[in-house]
Amino acid sequence: MASSSSDMKNLFEIRRFEGIGFDLWKERIQGILFLKDCDKALEARKPEDISDDAWHNLNRKTVTYIKMVVSDDILVDLKGITTASKLWAKLKTTYENTTPAEQ
Repeated sequence: MASSSSDMKNLFEIRRFEGIGFDLWKERIQGILFLKDCDKALEARKPEDISDDAWHNLNRKTVTYIKMVVSDDILVDLKGITTASKLWAKLKTTYENTTPAEQ
């Protein structure tokens, strides 16, 4: 049975991070980034098997994905961060283990 585009959209839909429940949100966004082949961009160093142009594009794509699923209040604090690893480090430093888990 073929799935409709709305079924696929729902499969990959992730709730916008509002500052609460980072640990579960982190699991979801890491899964989405893996499925979109963007998870390597969370690493600080460029893998040797990726060209500079491909690494730049991967970083831009990953930063965009993450910024699209955070609230405006959080996005303000992320303005100007252009690499996925720095963006990810900022989110982890600010929110990891500081917010209660989602119920």
